[in-house]
Amino acid sequence: MSDDLEDFEVLLSQDFSATQFCNDLLKTTNRQPTTTELELGTPMKKIRYDLEEVESRITETIKNNPAHVLDQIYKSKSLEDVARSNIKPSLEYLDISYKRLQQEVLEPYERAQVLQNVLSKVHQTSLLLRDGAIYIHLANRIQFITSKQKHYSINTALELVTYYTQINLSMSENVNLKSLRLIKQLETEVVIPVRKELINFLSLTLTKTLATPEQVQKDQEIISKLAKALHNMSQRDFVTTIQKAVLSHVAVTVQALAKTINSIKDFPVALEDAMKRSMAIESLELILHEVKVEKTSLLADYMLQVKPKNVRPHHLFWKKVSDAFKKEFDTSYSRGGPVGKSLARNGGMIIDTIKQRMADTITNDADSQDMDVMLHAVSIINPQAETN
Repeated sequence: MSDDLEDFEVLLSQDFSATQFCNDLLKTTNRQPTTTELELGTPMKKIRYDLEEVESRITETIKNNPAHVLDQIYKSKSLEDVARSNIKPSLEYLDISYKRLQQEVLEPYERAQVLQNVLSKVHQTSLLLRDGAIYIHLANRIQFITSKQKHYSINTALELVTYYTQINLSMSENVNLKSLRLIKQLETEVVIPVRKELINFLSLTLTKTLATPEQVQKDQEIISKLAKALHNMSQRDFVTTIQKAVLSHVAVTVQALAKTINSIKDFPVALEDAMKRSMAIESLELILHEVKVEKTSLLADYMLQVKPKNVRPHHLFWKKVSDAFKKEFDTSYSRGGPVGKSLARNGGMIIDTIKQRMADTITNDADSQDMDVMLHAVSIINPQAETN
């Protein structure tokens, strides 16, 4: 029978590829390089011929070897029955195992997933109600305190700040709180209006406490508490308040120094007052440095927010004082007259006063720069004053 299959060896090979067979057949029947048309008739006839030949040989084989063919059919049927009878128990066992897996694992897991989703929503609702209850309690406390007192005391203000700190914490931990109607109402009617009043009170009180050098030295603990409380309520208002306090001391100092231009003998007294204010601002720096917020301090946070950045308040004080006083001093000196002549006659005293008084407070290079800044303000008297 192998001889009968000799013409079909290519088709029976293990690496037979129908695509490659068709390509080879087309190449064989299309060898003319001059034509651009693909001739398909001959390959189709060849394929039909082969199909007819295979069918003819199958028919002939069945006619000539009926017993052998039937025997092969029975053997195939017998093998199929044997395979089925051997595999059937395994298939039934797998089916039972799968049903057990379905009933004992998959279905309970799916139910557990549903329950987990429900539990998660219940948990979220529970947290929302808990945080809402905390918010309502804090808002009621704020309303109760403010309804009893028309004017805040420092202790009352500090107590209110603790409530607002807790409110902010609750809001940050559960952003869905604002979706509750009652929370929205309390925020509009109580929390926001009182917050504005509280910030104004803290800012005004801190400004008053920083108004004079004597108060700064006396009320350092109060300043520390007020500064931290204001920072907790509003970082922007904290920075603005400290900056206004420094500039207020600058304005008073410049005014006092400007008056000495017409009475230069009073210059040492005015400079002494300026140094007291500078020392008060340095004390403020120390207070702010010791108050820690998160991973930094109030002083570091202030220096990052204010312009110019990273300049200590007392250095800023001397720079502002020097710039403003220099304008007044230069104008009066250049104008001449009795005032200008007085400034020229007392130039040595002015420069020596700055050097002597400010040298006593120099503890580092930065303090030395403050003295140079003030010498620059009167440099019109002696251009070398800046470097001496």
